[in-house]
Amino acid sequence: MAVEHPIRAASQLTGLSVDTLRAWERRYRAVVPIRTQRGRAYTTRHIQRLRLLRALVETGHAIGSIAGLPDADLRKLSPIPEAVDRTGIAPTMADAAALRQALARYDSAAVEHLVARHALMLPPGELVCRVIAPALRDAGTQWEAGHICVAQEHLLSGAVRNVLGSLLRVLPRRAGAAKLMFASPAGELHELGLLSAAVLAATAGCDVVYLGPNLPSADIAHAVKTLKPSVLVLAAAAGCPSSDEINRLKRLPSRLSIWVGGAQSAALQQQLGRRALRVDSLDAFRDLLERHAT
Repeated sequence: MAVEHPIRAASQLTGLSVDTLRAWERRYRAVVPIRTQRGRAYTTRHIQRLRLLRALVETGHAIGSIAGLPDADLRKLSPIPEAVDRTGIAPTMADAAALRQALARYDSAAVEHLVARHALMLPPGELVCRVIAPALRDAGTQWEAGHICVAQEHLLSGAVRNVLGSLLRVLPRRAGAAKLMFASPAGELHELGLLSAAVLAATAGCDVVYLGPNLPSADIAHAVKTLKPSVLVLAAAAGCPSSDEINRLKRLPSRLSIWVGGAQSAALQQQLGRRALRVDSLDAFRDLLERHAT
């Protein structure tokens, strides 16, 4: 089932005002939204097309001259053609060098622009897997090599957190969808992997409950008891919880599936035992979401 976005969510995802969306539809038939009982609805393909149109208008094209063009022709006119393959999806952050330079000079506006530009062009799932994840890995490599410091890495993290948080807020929740809860155990302060996974789940149509990092197991248990998710997704990047925390997690209801990810996921899985399923990459997580949804 295709994900459908109401007009206000489409406005958030494309950066276009509701009035502009309506004008582009009425005057130029830039897209033809689906009509539902609740009003206009936009598919992921509509969102991607509108992002392309907005990017082209910002580079000087008149909307009236491009609104009727097929998607393939719009991609040929794209302001970042080097980043677009035959599917129209950016395989990497083409301006990685520009990002490094922006971090080196603490240019937060440039960093935010580089991240946001890709967010305008790509569906959320592709943004996460093919732009944000590689950018974060590259920043980690640069830090390990001594080329950037923690403050510069945090500058990138802040820009990414803003984009992912905005996406998670506007992606629709489908009635009756599987409910997935996302949290990191007490002491785990790293958040971006967990937040990325939550965005992927929301993109897949799941009902996402995002609790965030550094959450004591007693609070996780209370949320599980109250909301009754089918899956608890735990992220462990820096280390594993204490034995007391692990024991509380082990006592969570047996009906609850537990998925674990992050750099320390193997150790966390070993501590939790057979009931925990380790997910070792975002691509593997997407595959797991597809199987879970069906």
